[in-house]
Amino acid sequence: MNEDTKKQIGANIRIKREELGLSQEQLAKSIGKQTATYIAFIEKGERNVTTVDLMSIAKQLGTTIASLVGEDKTKKPSVIDA
Repeated sequence: MNEDTKKQIGANIRIKREELGLSQEQLAKSIGKQTATYIAFIEKGERNVTTVDLMSIAKQLGTTIASLVGEDKTKKPSVIDA
């Protein structure tokens, strides 16, 4: 996973977590991690997140993996008149 992708995923996780009023520790424990450090490193883009953990994080945040990686296909494309 490249650095930009890790940072984008981390930022999206942080934004969604904060919207829900969850601490890093609460999110970490909800996915079976012992400390908030794991989430902190992901949010800063300093750690790769596994697919399994990304699925768990998305579920806990009430969102999709696509949304967290910035590829949410539920947004309607803009229509351009030619």
